[in-house]
Amino acid sequence: MRKIFGVLLIILAAFLSLAILMSTLPTLLDSSSKVKGSDASSLGYAIGTFIAFISMVAVNACLYFFGFKLLKKKKELVPIPSKDFPTSTHL
Repeated sequence: MRKIFGVLLIILAAFLSLAILMSTLPTLLDSSSKVKGSDASSLGYAIGTFIAFISMVAVNACLYFFGFKLLKKKKELVPIPSKDFPTSTHL
């Protein structure tokens, strides 16, 4: 179940990567763009878009990290032999 969820997280992160590239990069490259009907300067719009781009990339990186972490095989706990820790019968 963990591996399936990890694979699904990685697939979601891949689609999110494509969505980020398709939606924000053209806006970042066209610095003269701004919202229609707004008096905001294009520099402020580009900075705001860049901040949103960075936050979405951070979320995407977290999805990749947790997805690969779920796919990693956990180490099994090895019992410690009792001869390494002798018990004393008298205190």
